[in-house]
Amino acid sequence: MEAFSVLNGMHRSRNQFRNQLDQQIGEMSRDSTSAHARELLFLLEQARIASDKLLEDIDTRLFSTVGRLSRDAELIGLTGEILEEQRKTILIKEPTDNLILHCILAHAREHPAEDKAFLTGDKAFRDPKVQNELDIVGVTKSFREGKQFRMWFVSQPRS
Repeated sequence: MEAFSVLNGMHRSRNQFRNQLDQQIGEMSRDSTSAHARELLFLLEQARIASDKLLEDIDTRLFSTVGRLSRDAELIGLTGEILEEQRKTILIKEPTDNLILHCILAHAREHPAEDKAFLTGDKAFRDPKVQNELDIVGVTKSFREGKQFRMWFVSQPRS
């Protein structure tokens, strides 16, 4: 969910940038006498194309990783016991993050022998007390950036 939220933000940002480029392209295309305006028009059009390609590349990489995850990863379920535990034991003040953490901890406890990795850019999960809880249940691979996680993930043998 976090990745899709970030992706939506990137799309909004790229669209704002594209709108600004389109505005500047419109202004430059009206100046037919200046060689500098023609050069800038060309560069702005190239920037718009490159920006669109960048967004396509981001989409492709994310959906490729999500596709592999959907085949190779197990989704963590929510149970009544997890809801009760997260209410009793507040490890992260933000309720959604606390619930996510308790889901991860419960799942990790149920699968002690499996390799575990955790990807989040959320600073709340960097708290030493949270890291300690993750370490206790065997979540020893933590990634703050998708690029680092993706490099590790694609290097793992397929099952």
